[in-house]
Amino acid sequence: MVFFTKIMLTRQNFDNKLPEKQVIWSWADNDDFKTVIDLLMESGVPENDIGEMLFRYADQAIAENKLSTAIAILIFLAEALEDKSEAPPLLKKVGQLYALTSKYDKAREYYGKLPLTLENIKLCFETFIPLLDINGLLSLRDSIILRVNETSQKNIHSIINKILLNIYTFPDIFTSHADLFKKNIEHIKTNPPFSQNSKQYESFISFDSSQIPQPNIIKISDNFYTKKDGVWLKIPPSAYMTNETKKLIQNNLSIMVHCDSFESFFIFIDKIKTNEPQPIKFGCWVIVDFEVLRQMMHIIDFSPLNNCDFVIRFIDKNNLRSQLTHILLERKLPFIDRAIYISQDDPIFFSKHVLPILKDHRADIVYNIESYEQQLCKIFPDNYHDTVIQKIKTGQKLNILFFTSRFTTYLQYSTRDIAKGFRQLGHNTFIEIEDEDSSVSIRKDVCLENLINFKPDVIFSINNLRQSYPWIPKSIPFITWMQDLMPHIAGLKNPSIITDHDYIFSFSQDWIDNYFKNHTAFKNKKIHCLPVTVDTNIYHPISSCKKKYKVTSITHLVNPGLTFLPIIEGNTISEIKSEAEVFFLKQLVYELDHSSLAKVQQISSNSVDRKKIAEKVCQKIGIPINDTLLKLTNPRNDKNEFSRFTYHCLSLMKIKPILALITNNIDVRVFGRNWEKYPQFKNIAMGIADNGKALNKIINESCINLNSAATSFHMKVPEVMAAEGFLLTRRIPRCYDAMPITDFFDENKEIIFYEDEFDLVKKVNFFLKNKKIRNKLAKAAHNKFITCYGVDKAAQSILKIMKNKK
Repeated sequence: MVFFTKIMLTRQNFDNKLPEKQVIWSWADNDDFKTVIDLLMESGVPENDIGEMLFRYADQAIAENKLSTAIAILIFLAEALEDKSEAPPLLKKVGQLYALTSKYDKAREYYGKLPLTLENIKLCFETFIPLLDINGLLSLRDSIILRVNETSQKNIHSIINKILLNIYTFPDIFTSHADLFKKNIEHIKTNPPFSQNSKQYESFISFDSSQIPQPNIIKISDNFYTKKDGVWLKIPPSAYMTNETKKLIQNNLSIMVHCDSFESFFIFIDKIKTNEPQPIKFGCWVIVDFEVLRQMMHIIDFSPLNNCDFVIRFIDKNNLRSQLTHILLERKLPFIDRAIYISQDDPIFFSKHVLPILKDHRADIVYNIESYEQQLCKIFPDNYHDTVIQKIKTGQKLNILFFTSRFTTYLQYSTRDIAKGFRQLGHNTFIEIEDEDSSVSIRKDVCLENLINFKPDVIFSINNLRQSYPWIPKSIPFITWMQDLMPHIAGLKNPSIITDHDYIFSFSQDWIDNYFKNHTAFKNKKIHCLPVTVDTNIYHPISSCKKKYKVTSITHLVNPGLTFLPIIEGNTISEIKSEAEVFFLKQLVYELDHSSLAKVQQISSNSVDRKKIAEKVCQKIGIPINDTLLKLTNPRNDKNEFSRFTYHCLSLMKIKPILALITNNIDVRVFGRNWEKYPQFKNIAMGIADNGKALNKIINESCINLNSAATSFHMKVPEVMAAEGFLLTRRIPRCYDAMPITDFFDENKEIIFYEDEFDLVKKVNFFLKNKKIRNKLAKAAHNKFITCYGVDKAAQSILKIMKNKK
């Protein structure tokens, strides 16, 4: 106070002689404090009072918001002090002014020159907040921790905790966490991945995200941070899960994982992500603490869980035995094939806590299987087949068991419809299919239990022979309806697999005449033709329905990544090894693109034509034909799966009619998978048409429905005709048509053909203008289908063949 009075008295002596503040500020901004001091001394300011006078000029600069000027003066004063112990107030002031100008690095620099007290450490830490530089904050904390005692360390961690929890409440950050939590709840609602009863599910989805007052995991600026034992840490990317583990996840296995931390859960999510999820889903148990799971729902996007190759089932780590018991003994869901280790402690965890439970339950299930197998011998004796045939002959009611899977959309609905036909005849049916929240397959003990409880007279399966179900007693009549030549059927070589109690039907007469009769396993077996059909209670005319679409095509396209298109787009594919092969394929695609639809089908179906186009391509690009290039036109690859060539041709056969309509300005809409992935169809792709009510409505809303371009009588025919829609069909040469529609419907009375792309445009334009003719043809086809080819007629045909068996 005495010193302050002295300054004021001194000021009265030279106040009128002091330089204007703007002059002092200008020299200070130029860092010319020699001139500043000279001016002050010329104005009569004693040398001992210059420091106080400069401090006054700094305060005036602050008052007028000339902060950079004030900073320059204060830094000069701090550096000019002989006694550096007096510098901290000035340095602290400099730090505060830098913070006010958003120069947080400079503020931190000057705060860092202050004594190492908790207050000063906090000032340093707070400079990271505005920029959300949490990495820098934690890095500085780690360097300071090494320089203080244990008590101070705890206090520092407490400061960090308050800072991060404060940042968590920032509107943008809190809202992003809360919004993600809500979205993840919706993901769980869409496909509930729970192992326990509905009460637990309801409790989980009704949980309010605001009920987590102090999160232990937060996401800031795309980085994740977690608190462990009171210490906040950045979660680093982990390399523990190797590429081999990734391969196991993608290798058609049911798996279980233990997510004991954010890191392991994040890795798991990353590993199951896929841009092309497979239709068949395997099981995946995720063992996790549900309290941890709730926190992770604030920061991790769960959407990959509903769009992957697995059916995800969360299991509460704190209720492990009860939930595994619920899954395996109450729900009777499939076992898991193997455990995937994410963290180094997982092997011990599974060995100690999970495997003993699974071992106990597996023993229970094996015991049940043995018991069921003993019962089957009594229920289904050796003469059971003859007893069933006698029941059919005498018109008795049958129990018919159907096998299908919820992961084969087409087959499960085809099974649904043919089962309806048997019920219309008065028989009992039971469709064995996975639960809606189950992974693929049904356990053997469940299948045996169904056999015992339902006691089927007949078993019915589409595209699977008896050998696919080795636990079925051989005395039960078994019906197989071939609708696709799957590899497991085409690869059969042992004729003894097909027994006298097996009844085989094919949707295609051509397959019977030209494939099965020459096949080692089938050539001595009588195979009957059974056209595809649909339930007319599902597909039917809608009287009040208005036409919404001019022309529709309802069919799936293959993913373009499975065709030759990646080569055209300049991408590499593993099976292409040389530049010559690339040149060959580019020219091959050009030739196919400029071929007619009929020519593409001819090339894809005939080995001679495939060789001719390969030779033509080689001639044009000036390279000799060889076995490697010829192999690129094979219909199947080394794994006996459809090749890229086949997929490319099949896609072209579906695409070419649509392109012809688009080119001629005809309004057409396409429904089904993958159309939107082809640029030329993005604007007309309408998404997937769900089987049943939605598909029936689309057919009713369409003036013209295009039939399959590859087979004239396939599932599209009964769907459209049952709905009394008008069907326009490509005329396919009989040698390429697996099921000619003319064997069942009359041309120009019930069906109309187009010859090629040009004729398609002509016919479409004609029938769009002639509604009465269109409706007359559709009505005639509808009546014919109902009378001759409905599901009840298909069921009658099957039973008649069984009854007349010799």
